Amino acid sequence: MDQQYKNTIEGRCHCGNVHLELHTDREEHELTPRTCQCSYCRSHGASWISDPEAEVRLRFDDREQVSFYRFGHKTSDFVVCRNCGVPTIAICELEGRLHAVVNTTAMTDRKFTAPPAKPDFDQETVDSRLERRGRNWIGNVIIEE
Repeated sequence: MDQQYKNTIEGRCHCGNVHLELHTDREEHELTPRTCQCSYCRSHGASWISDPEAEVRLRFDDREQVSFYRFGHKTSDFVVCRNCGVPTIAICELEGRLHAVVNTTAMTDRKFTAPPAKPDFDQETVDSRLERRGRNWIGNVIIEE
C-alpha cells in the first residue's frame, strides 16, 4: 500500500474464507450505503459502499471455494463464498483497471449510520452503468494471491 489512509475497515464472509480490507480517508458515517433494488441484491440483503479514492484488498483462504457470479448485463462479478454463500464484494473491470463496491453486511464490527440510498439501476444503459461505476466505485482493487 503506497498511500497512507486514515481508516481501515475489515470485512469477511461468514465462514472467514473471503477477507477484505477497505482503506479509506473517510469514516463510516461518511459512507452512504446503497441498497440496490435489483433482484440479486434484494434476495441477499446486500447494501454496498464505495469511495473512489479508496483501496480495497481482497484475499481468499481457499480460492476454490469462491465463485464469481455475473447476471444481467454481465458487467461485474459478485464474489461469493461457496462455503457460506455471502457476497462480499462486486468487481468490475474498466479500461484495464478493477473497480469495486463492498457489501456492508460483510464488514466486521462496523455500523454505517448514514441512511441508505435505494437506487434502482434497471433502466440504465450499459454505457451509463459503466460510467457511473468508474466515477463512484472504489478505484483501486488488489486481489492478493
